[in-house]
Amino acid sequence: MTLWTETLGAEVRYSGDRYRTRVLDVGCGEPLLLLHGQGGHLENFARNVRAFAEHRRVLAMDFLWHGASEQAPFDERLIPAFMEQVVDLLSAEGIDRCAVEGQSMGGWVAARLALERPDLVSKLVLTTPMGIEPAPESVDRSRYDSIRSAQLKTLDETTFEQVRNRLEMLLLAPDELDDELVAVRHAFYSRPDVKAGLRRVAESYFGDPPGPLPWELGPDELGDLRLPTLVYWGTANFSPPSVGEGIADHIPGAAYHLAEAGHWAQYERAAEHNEVVLAFLADEAANVRADELPEST
Repeated sequence: MTLWTETLGAEVRYSGDRYRTRVLDVGCGEPLLLLHGQGGHLENFARNVRAFAEHRRVLAMDFLWHGASEQAPFDERLIPAFMEQVVDLLSAEGIDRCAVEGQSMGGWVAARLALERPDLVSKLVLTTPMGIEPAPESVDRSRYDSIRSAQLKTLDETTFEQVRNRLEMLLLAPDELDDELVAVRHAFYSRPDVKAGLRRVAESYFGDPPGPLPWELGPDELGDLRLPTLVYWGTANFSPPSVGEGIADHIPGAAYHLAEAGHWAQYERAAEHNEVVLAFLADEAANVRADELPEST
């Protein structure tokens, strides 16, 4: 399938009052917001939106400095800025509350949003999230150096092959990567304004040297998440399954799923991902279990 057929029937437009956010909007019903990772764009979810839209209204967005969203004045806080952008989009769309799936950096944003604005988030899907450490030193930050270097090299040497090499790092099976998606990312990365914005994002996001960053979530904050949550991991993710299991163990009542996939588990094993996420979102028992959780102290 092509990106065109994967997103057939979707509207892609701009929305927001404070920020000009590029958003894909398709389907009807209870809303589901999809948040991509660092360096990505809404097409990261191309293999998911159509399946999700059979059951829900689906919105996928480009973060600031990513894709075709606004190149606003840079805010090195990153995560709070992305949260403010999400709140702005939901307000502009008249959405009072929605389910949120965040992948990688998007999972970090989604989890922090659920903590600070629990009124906005009904259910939470954390797909191979970054920025979450379930126990001290459980995350191997030495890998951040290679990821950061690869991202900066791709922004410096924006050839089709270099973009492909960067994306292949996200997959257990590189053959799964579609040339059309590589072409979309190559087109975005070839724009001087996007290139400059993403360079600043990468430098702020990974830190130099890599280390704990502000707004990361630790075990205490995970314990404060009081909503139905699914932690979705890949066997070949940057951090091992033990980290994903630890995250799920610290979130009261959370579900956990492990797929035979890399960091892009939503893309590489899309059919499995779509089935698991839709089953979780449809599980009314998860709402009951969350309602019965004792209040955090």
